[in-house]
Amino acid sequence: MKISFGVKSQPKTAVVQNPTSTFSQLHQHASDSEDNDEEQEVKKRGINLFENGAAALGDEENKPKLVIPMVKKTDWKTQRQIEMLKKQEEEGTITEENKARLALLRESIGEAEETEESTQNGTIETAAAAGENAEDADYSKMPIDGFGLAMLRGMGWKDGEGMGKQKVKVDYKPPMPRPKGLGLGAVPKVKNNTSVAKNGDKGTKDKQLGVGSLVKIVGTSNNGKYGKVEGVDEENASVFVNLVLVKNTVRVSQYAVQLVSKEEYEKDSKCINKKAYDSARTDTECDKKTSRPSSSSSSPTTEWVQRSLRVRFIDKKYEDRRYYKTKMVVLDAPDSRHCTLEDEDGRKHYDIRESWLETIIPRKEGSKVMIVGGKRRGKLAVLEERDVDRERIKVRVLGTDEVVKLSFDDACEYVGRYIMATELLKLFKKINKKISGDDWNMKKVGKVFSSLKAADQQKALIQMTSICEQSEDEGLAITYGNCIASVLPTEARPGKKVHTEVPVETRVMLWETLRSVDETKKAKKNPTVFDTLYAILFLLSKAWKGATAVQYKSDAEEAAVFIEGQKSGELDLAIVVDLLMSLLSRHHKYHKAIVYFAFVELIPQMQVEHLKHILETISMPDEEMMKSADDEDDEFEPIDDEEADGEDEGDEAEDEEESEEEDEEEMEVDDDDEEGDETPADPKLLENLKKALGEAADNSDDDEEPEDLDDEAMLKMDDMLANAFREHFAKTRKSQKENLEHIRQFRMKCFDLVVLVLSHEKGRSLAPDLIEPFVALSKETLKRPNSESVFNRAKDVLDLISNMRKLSLPEKQILNTIKRLDEVSSGMTNPAMKDMIAGLSSLLFSASIDSEGKPSTAVKKAYEKLLDSYMKGDKVLSELATAPYLKYPTVLVSFVPKLVEYAYDTNVKVFKRTEALTCLQVFLRKDLICSKDEATKKIFAKVAKLLGPRFTAFIKECGTQEMKPRLFAFALKTFLTFAKNIPNELLGELLTVAPAIEEFIKLDDFDKRMKKADKAVMAVCGKKPVTIVKQIHSLVDVEEVEE
Repeated sequence: MKISFGVKSQPKTAVVQNPTSTFSQLHQHASDSEDNDEEQEVKKRGINLFENGAAALGDEENKPKLVIPMVKKTDWKTQRQIEMLKKQEEEGTITEENKARLALLRESIGEAEETEESTQNGTIETAAAAGENAEDADYSKMPIDGFGLAMLRGMGWKDGEGMGKQKVKVDYKPPMPRPKGLGLGAVPKVKNNTSVAKNGDKGTKDKQLGVGSLVKIVGTSNNGKYGKVEGVDEENASVFVNLVLVKNTVRVSQYAVQLVSKEEYEKDSKCINKKAYDSARTDTECDKKTSRPSSSSSSPTTEWVQRSLRVRFIDKKYEDRRYYKTKMVVLDAPDSRHCTLEDEDGRKHYDIRESWLETIIPRKEGSKVMIVGGKRRGKLAVLEERDVDRERIKVRVLGTDEVVKLSFDDACEYVGRYIMATELLKLFKKINKKISGDDWNMKKVGKVFSSLKAADQQKALIQMTSICEQSEDEGLAITYGNCIASVLPTEARPGKKVHTEVPVETRVMLWETLRSVDETKKAKKNPTVFDTLYAILFLLSKAWKGATAVQYKSDAEEAAVFIEGQKSGELDLAIVVDLLMSLLSRHHKYHKAIVYFAFVELIPQMQVEHLKHILETISMPDEEMMKSADDEDDEFEPIDDEEADGEDEGDEAEDEEESEEEDEEEMEVDDDDEEGDETPADPKLLENLKKALGEAADNSDDDEEPEDLDDEAMLKMDDMLANAFREHFAKTRKSQKENLEHIRQFRMKCFDLVVLVLSHEKGRSLAPDLIEPFVALSKETLKRPNSESVFNRAKDVLDLISNMRKLSLPEKQILNTIKRLDEVSSGMTNPAMKDMIAGLSSLLFSASIDSEGKPSTAVKKAYEKLLDSYMKGDKVLSELATAPYLKYPTVLVSFVPKLVEYAYDTNVKVFKRTEALTCLQVFLRKDLICSKDEATKKIFAKVAKLLGPRFTAFIKECGTQEMKPRLFAFALKTFLTFAKNIPNELLGELLTVAPAIEEFIKLDDFDKRMKKADKAVMAVCGKKPVTIVKQIHSLVDVEEVEE
């Protein structure tokens, strides 16, 4: 029995192939037998098209090759030329040249027409070629997958033939269609759960997605949930999944599901919090492992390297094996791929990987180690036993005294200074039971110490003193100093207030701690600042060892002299400041708190001469400070016995022969002394030089001449010598750089001391005496290279002074300060510095104003003299001379006539005349001009008499000479402001201006002059110059005034 299907196709419509997708071809019910998957896959065939009622199976050869002919472009220019030449040909007027031209044009059109070929398989005409509208085109005639080939065929390409002039044959590669429901670049592949294959279940490896499939949703809001596929939406590439737990059907993309095995589905589908369960199981497994993670792991978060560990470098490729098997110290380890290490020569190495390092176990028992693997990772311990054969160690964990056994890989040598923190913790726990916690470092010790009561602080400090005397660890001594610094707080608000919050009980606590060490000292109920300073320095001498202890002891003896000097009243605070500066220049940070405490306590007693050392230190260049530091180190070197003997022998000479012999002997002794005074050579440099010289260095003392070296040996020796000196000077440069940085930090601390003085209520009176040195310092630092930080700090100090509220200073001090400020500011050009001088000048003038609001007569005359010097000379800075006029016009109104004269004086420079007009603007206020005060009325009456004729002359000058735009703009504004606010009885003094303005307007080049001044007048007055001139004319015109 034959069954056929007949389908009528639309007339003139090409049949388009619509191949089914991979997903639709493979779609079937998953409930069918899985064993027949391969057989069913062979029987599947896609239906391409229907032809005469029967299904035709993919006959690619019988398909027509479609062509899209090229659209014939209309070249109107060429057609017009052809028509003109044809007309000439018909009329018989065409030339031979035009005949040839016509033939060429016709040939070009003929070649274009020849390209419009049609194939026997069928030609699809475009809407333009067929003469129909684009809206009537039937787009179903052309399938999408054949569009590109059809266009190429229309351009002349044929299958199997080459392209271009060279006839290069290019193989056609059919594009892969994009899968439904996805964007560009998507791959139509359903991911299977890889964990299934690991469990040995191969059922899902070749299984295809379909109805009834067991799946797990990934990457959506239902991420991690399991379910069964109930339906498939082929057009939208999505599936309907019935979720197990919520019994709900959801629609998700087919690419957001993952096939799972039946075992996984039964095991995990009903687990509510599977993610938390898996995380907890992973943590449990990690806790069971005692060794650290493998160094070959690629994860940067599983590092074992910690700060202050000494490790061995085992990477052979780094720096060409130069550091292979060398020991280094870890400076920083943010992760396992970016560690920072320091080698034995002080060089730093960055971005070192954890896999390039291995642990080091110290040989000496009792050494410090850190546990780097297992649950005690990060704990500090002491090495008890070391078994090299078995690579095992026994350590005692600090803080808990627990003894544990570890492998060599689970511990590493620790070289940090925080090892004594746990011992201090035990001490504090005994004193205060509320303290708890084992994860400590030295930074927390100071905080805990300051929180204790005074009695507990004394107990702790006494026991810490005993511990420090028995210990060689500098870290413990530093912590001791930090504990003392923590009870010496200084609160400072720059420019407002500063005070120390050290109660009497704290001072008594420090003094009683001193008495526990030195029983000869008597008890004191209220120790002074010098008593406290002496106690601190003496206790520090007990906490430290070696040269540092000797230095602190010397400082304490000097502080004891201060105590006696205070009692007798003969104490020089300059010497005290020198000692505090010496302490401040040292490295450890606790010195800062000690110095600030003592310095703030002494500010009420200080004079400006006591700050001389601070000012000299701040002003000194970096190079001089480094040199002076070296000179101080050599200043107190003892005189050798031989040198003293030589001098005695020289003094006791009696005759010439004996004196000559003694002189020769003395010269020999001096030579020896010079040799002995030389700085010892760097041992590392000597070792490198010996290696470079080889046998030549060994035979340097022999009389025999060394053998000649060949060129190769000489070059090798030169390279080794160069490397030796290069390494030596690199160390020297590094040391100099560190010293320079320390000097700069010390200078910033000195600036802080000055700020403390200016912020103290009793130290504000010293501000005028600090103006001149800091202005000079700011001016000098502008000339020095790399002095930006010093300039900024000096400027901050001057800004702090200029922003002070009114100071009450003696008149003589103000005058002297103005004089020194004038001298130091002469020739200053920096804008920031000039603004700063203006603020200081206003401050000094305000200091002379009494309670009634009247300035000092002498100070007023001083500023009048400054203004006159500025207008007539070039030495005085404009900001210094004019700042008070701009800020205090009410008390300086008597200077207005003087400013009018300067503004319109042709002998004064133009920019200074403009400056005078700027100052006048401040005084031309209505409350001042119309004041009822008789003195003020007389002043502005005089101004009206001066301003009328002078402004008239100025307008005439502008009409005959070259106009200065800014001067013209300020002159217009000044006169307009005065004319608007002046009383009617004084307006008659200004009427002479009207005729001058009328003549000025009638000038032939008036518009040109106004155009030149337009920009300046708009900036100053906010209006066009013509408008301002007419407005002035309307104010002073006689007829309008009478009206």
